[in-house]
Amino acid sequence: MLRLFKWLALSVAALIGVAIAVIGVVVVVIDPNDYRDEIAAVAEDELGREVAIEGEIRWSLFPWLGIETGRITIADADGFHEAPFAELERAAVGVRAWPLLQGELHAGRLEIDQPVVRLMRDEAGEASWADLVERFSDGNQTGAPGAQAAGASEEAEAATADAPDTLVPNQLDGMTLEGVKIRDGVFYWQDREAGQAFHVDGIAVHAGTIRVGEPIAVTASAYLNGTERVALETDATISLPGGRPHLAADWTLSPLNPKAVLEALDQELPRTEDPEVLRHFAGTGTIRADAERIKATALNLELDDSRLGGAAIFYPQAGPAIEADLSLDAMDVSRYLPSAETQPVESEGNSGGAGASGEPGLRDLSEIDFDLSLEALRELTFDGRVEIGELRIMDLKLGALEAQLTGDDGELGAEALRAEFYDGQLDAHALLDARGDVPAVDFALGLDGVSFAPLLDGLTGHDWLHGEGVLRFAGSGGGPHAEALLEDLDASGELRVEDATLHWEEQGVGKTLDADAVDVVMEDVRLGNPIAMAASAYLDGTERVAVETDATVTWHEGTPHITADWTLSPLNPRAVLEVLGQELPRTEDPEVLRHLSGTGTIRAEAERIKATALNLELDDSRLGGTAAVDPQAGPAIEADLELDAIDADRYLPPTETKPKGEGDDTGDGGTSSETVLGDLSEIALEFPLEPLRAVTLNGRVGIGELHIRDLRLEALRAELFGGDGEIGVDALRSTLYEGQLEGHAVLDARGEAPAVDFALGLDGVSFAPLLDDLTGHDWLHGKGVFRFAGSGGGPHAEALLEDLDGSGELRVEEGLILGVNLPHEIRKAAAELRREDSPEPPQDGTGFTRLTASFDLADGIARSDDLRLVAPLLEATGEGEADILAEQLDYRITATLDQELDRVGAPLLARLTGASVPMAVTGPFLDPRVELDLAAAIGEERLKELGASREELEATIDAERDELEERARDEAEALEEEAKERLREEAQDWIDDVF
Repeated sequence: MLRLFKWLALSVAALIGVAIAVIGVVVVVIDPNDYRDEIAAVAEDELGREVAIEGEIRWSLFPWLGIETGRITIADADGFHEAPFAELERAAVGVRAWPLLQGELHAGRLEIDQPVVRLMRDEAGEASWADLVERFSDGNQTGAPGAQAAGASEEAEAATADAPDTLVPNQLDGMTLEGVKIRDGVFYWQDREAGQAFHVDGIAVHAGTIRVGEPIAVTASAYLNGTERVALETDATISLPGGRPHLAADWTLSPLNPKAVLEALDQELPRTEDPEVLRHFAGTGTIRADAERIKATALNLELDDSRLGGAAIFYPQAGPAIEADLSLDAMDVSRYLPSAETQPVESEGNSGGAGASGEPGLRDLSEIDFDLSLEALRELTFDGRVEIGELRIMDLKLGALEAQLTGDDGELGAEALRAEFYDGQLDAHALLDARGDVPAVDFALGLDGVSFAPLLDGLTGHDWLHGEGVLRFAGSGGGPHAEALLEDLDASGELRVEDATLHWEEQGVGKTLDADAVDVVMEDVRLGNPIAMAASAYLDGTERVAVETDATVTWHEGTPHITADWTLSPLNPRAVLEVLGQELPRTEDPEVLRHLSGTGTIRAEAERIKATALNLELDDSRLGGTAAVDPQAGPAIEADLELDAIDADRYLPPTETKPKGEGDDTGDGGTSSETVLGDLSEIALEFPLEPLRAVTLNGRVGIGELHIRDLRLEALRAELFGGDGEIGVDALRSTLYEGQLEGHAVLDARGEAPAVDFALGLDGVSFAPLLDDLTGHDWLHGKGVFRFAGSGGGPHAEALLEDLDGSGELRVEEGLILGVNLPHEIRKAAAELRREDSPEPPQDGTGFTRLTASFDLADGIARSDDLRLVAPLLEATGEGEADILAEQLDYRITATLDQELDRVGAPLLARLTGASVPMAVTGPFLDPRVELDLAAAIGEERLKELGASREELEATIDAERDELEERARDEAEALEEEAKERLREEAQDWIDDVF
C-alpha cells in the first residue's frame, strides 16, 4: 500500500509538471477530441478493460491551465455487470499559470460529477475487480504483458532500493490543491454468493484547500439504499517531516442508526433481547498517525445510552503493540444478547440447561472451538487499563469494575480485576498462554461477602435467599476447544452459605415459603475427587429438610460425569407441601403422606442418569431397585423396581357418600337408584399424550401386596415396555381371590385421544369376594374363569366403553346367583295359576353346579348367545344382552325342569318335569325382574295335570290330618286315666300319713 501511495504521488507530480510545460502548445495546436480513441486505447492497455470517452474534452488557458472531460466509462469484466464497472459524467482540474513560472504547483479544485462504481462477487466467489488488483499489485508490471524486459524490472527495483527512505518527494511540500468536490456519486455492491446487495447514493465529498502541513477541512456524506444518511466531518492536517506523511485529524461522526445501516447494507439484523438497542451511534475524537503508530485520543463514542472515552495507541510494526486507557460509564450487555426465545437450542429438549426440544445438559462442547491465531497473539504486546462504572450482564450487576490488561511473550491476561458485587467484592485474575500448540488458561475467582438477596433478585427476579456467603474457584488447563479444556482442567474451590434465610412468594397466587437456618457447605471442590456436601434448612421454622451427599465429578469426552451417594433425612411430605403453600391432596386416609426418606446412588452424565441402590420409604411402603433415564432419547427409561406393599386406596381422593334418594330414577323402567359403575363420563383419561409419544420404556416392576379400588392383589409382577407412541404392560401376573390373574395391555398415545388394547384372564378366582370388593355386591358366588380381550379409545371412561370392541367368556362351578331364584319364580307362577298365595322362596338366589357363557362387546353392550346354567332342579339356556353404560339387562332364558324331580320334595314342580319354561330377565343389574307365562309354556293338558296334583296333595293332607287328630284323641284319653289313677294313689298316701 505504501508503494502504491508513493507511485501515485510521483505520478501526480510528474503529470502536473509535464502538463504545465506543454499545455500552452497543446491548447493552441492540438484538439484532444481528435485523439480520444488513442487515449482510450492507452487506458485499455493499462487496465485490460474497454474504456470509452463519450463526451468532449475541452482545454482552458486563462486564468487556469485546465482540462475538462465529458462522460467516461470503464467496462466490467466478462461475466459480471452489463453496465460499466466505473463511469463519470464530468471531471475537471486546472493549475494556475503564474505560480508555475515561479516553480510552484497551485492546482485548482478537482471536480468529479456523478461517479458510479459497481462491484460484484459472483456465485463462485470471484470478484469483478480481481484482474485489476493483480495488474497493480506490487511485483507486477502495468501495461500489456511483456511490454518491459525483465532486466528493466530488475533495474527499477535496484533504483528503488537505492532511493532515500521517503514516501513522497520534498517538492510536494509547496504543492497546493484548491480542493476536491465529488457530487452525486453512487456505489453498487452485489454478492451473489451470499445473496446480498445494497447501494450507496448521494455520495458527496467536499475538501477544502489541500496544502502539506496545513489543516484540511473535509466533509463526506452518503445515503445507504437511498434512506439512511451517514456523515463524517474532519479537520485534518498532513505534514511531511523527512518526506514521511504524518496525519493529525479531529473527526466527528454524525448520529446514525446502526440497525438501519445494517438493514440498508442487506446484512442480517442481530436479534437482541431489547429490540430498541443499536438505534444510535455517534462520536468524536482525534487521530494522530504516522508509519510507526496510530494514536486515538479524546475518544467520545456514544452507543445508545453508553459513553466510551479514553485513549488508545496502536503500533502496527511492533508486534503489534497496543496501549489503552478506556473508561465506559455504564452498559447493559443483556440488552444486546440474543433474545431468550430466539437463542439457538444446541440440545433439544434442553432442559436443566435445555432448549426448544427439552433435553438437559451442555451443548456439544467440542463444537466450541478456541479459534485463536496463536502466532499473532505471541507477537502481541498489550498494556492497558479499563474502567466500567456499571456493567449489567445476564441480569448480573457489577459496579466500579477495573482491571489491568497485560500481554507479552505470548501471555495475555487480566490482572487485579476488581468489582463491587452485591454488597461484596469480586476479585479475580486470568492468564491466556498462547505459547503452546493450543491455548491454555490459568485463573482464579473469588466472591466474598456477597449478599444473596439482590444477587438472586437480579438473576432470577426473586430475592428468595437472604444472607451472605463465599465462593472461590481457581484452576488451569488447556485445549483446542471447550471439551478438551474441561477434560484438562485442574481446578478446586469452595462454597459456603451459613445461617441464611429463605423466602419465596409465588406471584399472583399468594403462596409463600419461609426457611431459616439454611446451611450449604461444599469444601475442597475438585474435579475427579469426592465432594462432601451437606445442605439443610427449617421450613417455617418447623419442618427440617436435610440432604447429605458424597459426590464425584469427572469430565470425559466433553461431558461431566457425576457419581453421588445421597441420603434424604426423614421428612413429612404433607407438612412440607403445606409450608410450600401447595394445596394438600385430599386422600381417603388423612394420615398418609406423613413420612418420606431415602438413600441411593446416582450416576449422571449428559446422555444417561442412573439411580441404583434405591431405598425409599413412603409411610408404610418400601421401594427399592434401580432406574435409568436417557433424557436425549425421547426420553428412554429403564427400571427394575420392587415395592413391598401399598394400599393405593388410602392415597386416592375420599369416596363421597351419596345421600339416599339422590340416585338416578328411570321411572317406568323400574331401575334401581343404586348403580354399579357411577358416572363414567366424569372419569377423564387425562394422559399427556405428546410426551408419551417420545418415551421409550423397558423395565420390570414387582409389588408384594397391592390394594387398589378395594381390590387386593398379591405377588404382582409385570414387564414394562414402550416405544413409537405405545406404552404397555406385558406378562402381567398376580394372585388374587384364591386364583390367578394374567394379562397384558398397551396404551396407544399416537392419536388425539388415548386408546388401549388389552387381554385379561382370571383363573380359579372366587367371584363373591372379588365382586364384593369391586362393586359392593357379591351377586355371583363360586369359583371359575373369566377372560376378556378388546381394544378401544376415548377421552373418558364412558367414551372408551362405547368404543370398546372385544370378546370374552365366563365359567363358574358350584355357585349361586343372588337376586334371581328361577325355581321359585316357576313355583310362584304355578301358584298364580291356582289363584293362591305365592310360596316363600327357600333362598335368595339360584344355586347351580355350572354356569357358562361367551359374549361379544360392542358400543357398550355385551351380547351372549350361549348362556347355559345347570342347577339341581333345572337346566337353563339363554341369550340376550347387557347394556353396561345403562346397567340394564335384557335376557331371554328357557328353563327345563329335571326329569328326576321328587314328587314328595317338589310335588308341584314334579308335574312339570320336561317342560320348557320361557323367562324374560330385564331391568337393572342390581334389581332385575323375572317374567314368565307358565300357562302358555306348558299347555292345557299339563295344566290339568297341575290341577290334579294339587287335589291329590289336598286329599293327602286331609287324610293325614284326620289320622293325626284321631291319634291325638286316643293319647289324650290314656294320659287322663293315668293322671287320675296317680292322683288317687297320692291322696290315699296322704290320708294314711295323717291318721
